[in-house]
Amino acid sequence: MKIKDLKTLLCDLPDDEEVEITVKAVDIEWDTDGEDVNDLLPDMDIPLEVAINDGEIDEDAIGDYISKESGFCHYGFNIAVAVTKII
Repeated sequence: MKIKDLKTLLCDLPDDEEVEITVKAVDIEWDTDGEDVNDLLPDMDIPLEVAINDGEIDEDAIGDYISKESGFCHYGFNIAVAVTKII
């Protein structure tokens, strides 16, 4: 997934506007091998340094991060990117 549209959006902002970019893995489908695990959340915040590599969303790095942080594998997830204007 290219973040070209995100870069275009940021370029279109006036120079004096500050924004915050957040990346979240959402709708995570956990692979718990049938274990009853109630504390696994369907969403996880992903650090920008993990999520973006060479101007692209790095889905493999995000997947590895999810597994490392949770201790569980997963079948997949969706990615949500938010750009928030700082007032």
